Amino acid sequence: MKAYQDLDPANGRKVKDLLKSLLLNLETKKSTRRDTKLIPDEEMIHQALAHPERGDVEVILVDLGHEQQLFLGNRRDQENPFAVMRVSEMRDFPGRRLLDAEQSTQKADAVALFLITVQDRELLRTERKNKYVFYSMHLGI
Repeated sequence: MKAYQDLDPANGRKVKDLLKSLLLNLETKKSTRRDTKLIPDEEMIHQALAHPERGDVEVILVDLGHEQQLFLGNRRDQENPFAVMRVSEMRDFPGRRLLDAEQSTQKADAVALFLITVQDRELLRTERKNKYVFYSMHLGI
């Protein structure tokens, strides 16, 4: 397991851009939903990314060489972090489901939170060499 300081700057920028897109998507969703709020887990992630001084979130990056997979810590269930990816990538990970099922009508380039699969849990448990774990405040979003 590696720390943020060991992360390649190009990969750091990719992670930062993806999390910025997620934050923008959550803020857009929050402002357009007048009748309801974000679901609690989305609200927790939104607050952690927007206001890290109030408590940031753990970021886990697994670099498999040909692809990187990004996960955000889940304070309510430490064993099941959320996967972060574009909605268009759902076909590459058929077991992952959107955290908010109502979000399925989003644009393909939107970044969202997903529930992880058994394979994701196993990857996070066994991967050591190419796994980076750090907190979102290091990214300065």
